[in-house]
Amino acid sequence: MLEIPYNMPMVYATLAIIFISLLPLWRSIDDKTKSNTHFFALAWVLWGLFQSVLSLNRWYMDRKGGLIHFLYPWILLGLIIWFVLYSKKGLRWSNTLNAKWLFAPAIVSISLVPLYQGLQDYKQVSTLMCSPLIYALPVLGIVGLTLWSKFNSALIKSVHALILICIIAQMILGYGGIPNAHQAWDYANPNYAFQHFPYTLMPNLIYPLIFLFSAIGFSRGK
Repeated sequence: MLEIPYNMPMVYATLAIIFISLLPLWRSIDDKTKSNTHFFALAWVLWGLFQSVLSLNRWYMDRKGGLIHFLYPWILLGLIIWFVLYSKKGLRWSNTLNAKWLFAPAIVSISLVPLYQGLQDYKQVSTLMCSPLIYALPVLGIVGLTLWSKFNSALIKSVHALILICIIAQMILGYGGIPNAHQAWDYANPNYAFQHFPYTLMPNLIYPLIFLFSAIGFSRGK
């Protein structure tokens, strides 16, 4: 991989998004959830360290490994979302989160846009992933929501749905451009970023966090 000057900003952006992701818990309506916030922070940091170890050991560079090497964090995320939204204990926990802060991780993730643009200049990320629409649509939705005085439930669901759709699109474009046996497009400018640390934290830590909170927000509406 090229020596590009974006490693430390990527780490800082990751830590910032983890920190901001704690706001729905810190501002929770339940004291127990507030007091256990550090456990969630520790779990996310340990998951990030685990992903870093896998990346540094070339786990994501194995062209013969198959899609399971890339998709298993999302399979785990699916199980977590199922537990949070459909089990009694998980649903009770999600209902204690402060709904007004569930947009915070998505807003902070906009800081990744300059990183993506820089990676594109160094031909380390697929050009398809740098479409302004992927970032502009959630931002416009969030801005529109903040200007909406009554926080209409349908509008809240729409913005969360927009964030979820954009993340899914980003992941499809990202995984489809990785140079491996399953590469589907962008052969002239493959997506190397998702194979190298610290950029593997984007699909395996950052986007799953945002997806989780938006899924909770979409299910609740308010």
